[in-house]
Amino acid sequence: MTTDSIWVSTVMSGVPTPGFELSWPKDDPARRAMRQAKEPDPKVLPLIIFEDRPDATLDDLPELFIGGGLFVISERVAAPFRQFDMGRTYFAPVKVLLADKATEVHADRGYVAMERRKTVDAVDIEKCRDLRAGIHSDPPSVWFMPIKPKDGDIAVRVEALNGPPIWSDSKLVGGACFRGDIVDALRTAGVADLWEFKRCRIVD
Repeated sequence: MTTDSIWVSTVMSGVPTPGFELSWPKDDPARRAMRQAKEPDPKVLPLIIFEDRPDATLDDLPELFIGGGLFVISERVAAPFRQFDMGRTYFAPVKVLLADKATEVHADRGYVAMERRKTVDAVDIEKCRDLRAGIHSDPPSVWFMPIKPKDGDIAVRVEALNGPPIWSDSKLVGGACFRGDIVDALRTAGVADLWEFKRCRIVD
C-alpha cells in the first residue's frame, strides 16, 4: 500500500516505564516462541505479566507502557491498527496481575502486547539530522535517535512510502517508523499523541 508520509515514534525504544516493576513467568511457552521470532500459539495465551512489589496497586498503569519485556497497549490504542493488514506485526493478549499473581488489573482495557518483526533498509543515515553515533565501531554501524527529535530529523528513502505499516531499520536505534495511513487512523481514534510522532523527511 502507498502512503504520502512516514512518521517515527520513539516510544518503542525499549526504555522501561518508570515506576513499574513487572515480571513474567520464566517458563512461559508464549515467551519462548516470541524469543524465536514466532507468533505464540493461541492455546498458550494470554501472556502474563505481574507486579513484583507486594504493596503496589497499579492504579496509575497507563494505556501504553513498556513492562515485563513487552510493549503493551490497551485495546482502545490497538483498535485503529486492526483496520489494516499489519504484516508481521501482531497483537497478543496480555493479563496484568498484582504481586499475588492472581488479581488482574484493568481487565476492562483489554491489554495486548504489540510485537513488530519487520525491518527495512530505508533510513538514509547520511541525510538524517542530530543522530548520535554508536560507539562499537568506526565508522558507526548503528546510530541512536536524536535526544529531542523534531519533524524532518529522520530521512527515509522514497520507497518506504510503499512499505509495511510499521517497521524499523537496524541502523537506527530507538525509533519505529509508521506509515501515514496508520498515523491518520490513530489520530482519528484520538490516540496518536501517545506515540509522540515526528514526521520523517522523504529523500531520493
